[in-house]
Amino acid sequence: MFPFLNVFVTAGGLKLDVGVTGLDLPLGITGFPPEVIRGDINFDLDFTGSYGGGGLVLMYRWRDLFGSADYSSVWTHLTSGESGVEGNELRTDTASFRVGYIAGPVQPYIGARWVKKIDHFEGTVDGPGNQPLTFAVDLRAPAWNYQVGIHSLIARKYELIVEAGFGERTHGLVNLGYRF
Repeated sequence: MFPFLNVFVTAGGLKLDVGVTGLDLPLGITGFPPEVIRGDINFDLDFTGSYGGGGLVLMYRWRDLFGSADYSSVWTHLTSGESGVEGNELRTDTASFRVGYIAGPVQPYIGARWVKKIDHFEGTVDGPGNQPLTFAVDLRAPAWNYQVGIHSLIARKYELIVEAGFGERTHGLVNLGYRF
């Protein structure tokens, strides 16, 4: 049925174990004349938390062509297992725009995806020799990438979506659904 509008909400919980690696970091100073000691650092960050968000999908058909646009936003609240780590409010906004061709039960499409991430962690953990190690991490993603995909109905009950994104940021998606 076209035009089509879907509004949705999402919520849940999560457990996240992150392995952090710092390569070739200045770890200290020794000798005379002073020389910087460099090395690698590895440590784990463990988080638990919850997330929530929502979005909408809008589609429109004109003859054998279709266009769609979707937007979603997800907020994540994390609590760290380490006492000196902060950065518990994360947010990701995404939007996709597609145009495609309806060839019976198969609909190939092309489009673009926009992403805005706000992810920041900082804190102090035990470093080499139990010395405090202070860090700050900002997670960023290129805002735009291109996408190609195909949507297909199988036996009028199953729905298959296969999509690939490329550019500075890549993504892959395979989704199998069942229609009641």
